[in-house]
Amino acid sequence: MRSTIVAFVILLTLAFLWLPAHATDQSPVVEQMNQMPLAFTKNMGQWDERVLFRANAGGATMWFTTDGVTYQFTRRIDRSGAVRA
Repeated sequence: MRSTIVAFVILLTLAFLWLPAHATDQSPVVEQMNQMPLAFTKNMGQWDERVLFRANAGGATMWFTTDGVTYQFTRRIDRSGAVRA
């Protein structure tokens, strides 16, 4: 049952990411995310035990846990202190 739920969540996430956007003016980040493939990594003990899978997409990491999904967005800050997306 648990594996069925995990597979369903993954399938819904993939379907959501591949749906065509309804907005005509997308931000560059959204456009970039739409073009990136997702690779899921199963937790084999390398992360917290609540994490089932992790998926990376550019500057975002998706953590699939026993309680839901957490999105982690990152950005680089260069040495001068300027923020880059």
